[in-house]
Amino acid sequence: MNKKRLLLSIGFLSNLVFLPLLLSCQKQAEIPVKINNQLSLSAQEKEDKNWNSFLNSESINTLLNTAFYNEETKQVDEHEKQNFIEEQKAIDTQKYLQEIRESLFYSNLIQTNSFILSFFGTPIHSVKNSREKIKDLTSKNWLWLLYNFDKFVFIYSLERDLFKHTTEEYDEQVAETNLNIGSLYSPKTNNFIDHASMIYSNTFDKPIPDGDDKSFHRKTTKFFLMNEDGFIFELEINSSYQEDPKTNQFKIERDIRSFPYLKSYPKLLKSTNKKKDFSLSDYIKNTQFFEGYIPNEVDKILFEELHGGEQLRYGIIQTKNKK
Repeated sequence: MNKKRLLLSIGFLSNLVFLPLLLSCQKQAEIPVKINNQLSLSAQEKEDKNWNSFLNSESINTLLNTAFYNEETKQVDEHEKQNFIEEQKAIDTQKYLQEIRESLFYSNLIQTNSFILSFFGTPIHSVKNSREKIKDLTSKNWLWLLYNFDKFVFIYSLERDLFKHTTEEYDEQVAETNLNIGSLYSPKTNNFIDHASMIYSNTFDKPIPDGDDKSFHRKTTKFFLMNEDGFIFELEINSSYQEDPKTNQFKIERDIRSFPYLKSYPKLLKSTNKKKDFSLSDYIKNTQFFEGYIPNEVDKILFEELHGGEQLRYGIIQTKNKK
């Protein structure tokens, strides 16, 4: 009996001896989990802060309010705007960047027709899918694109008009641009310092013709953003009445798309005070066609001379490598 009590006592004492050690091991195991949770929370907090800063910037805020302005209520549709923002924020950035990287490999600004087309003249499957991915990027996920602007690389892409210059002159222009400015552009931030917009066409303020319906009402707005390096990014915002086949009721629909090109001018890129030295309103006036207005060719030439030469164009070519 005493022997059993002695064994029980020893067992009890041994448990007391090892209990602090077991608790210590358990706490040590919990520490990495807590650290990982803290790091994850910290990363999410940082991402939320970055998004808020981006969305509250004057240019992006104005863009969103323009994009989600309801011509029927004459107010910004805050509910639709916020839903769109949350959708864009929810995109898995690393996964989506990888998809875009692969798509740009098959379908980008420098692919030749012989590569893109199959023997039967139909886009091969991978190229067709890649084109759709790029289209979604610029038309459905344009806000995500602007937020992740610094994760893309753009390449100089000359628009050739052989009525204006010879092939040799264009080759000289390419060589000069590559030497003085560079053939590749890699944004360092997603900071846009200026913006401007113009109404391309608008029938919302006009009476509906006899025999027509609400779908007559359409509006197209072009919106321009200039980033801190002096590159101009363009979006097109279309609003129109579309009939719901289920209810036969008309409601406002939006079609918003951006363009995979950046525009600029030699002097603008070299300017140390871009917002002061370059007017987006003058840029629109001298380069853009819209309803009832055609820019004067002489004014366009003078505008180009003022800013160092013909317009430069850069297009998306790839995403940056993950560091």
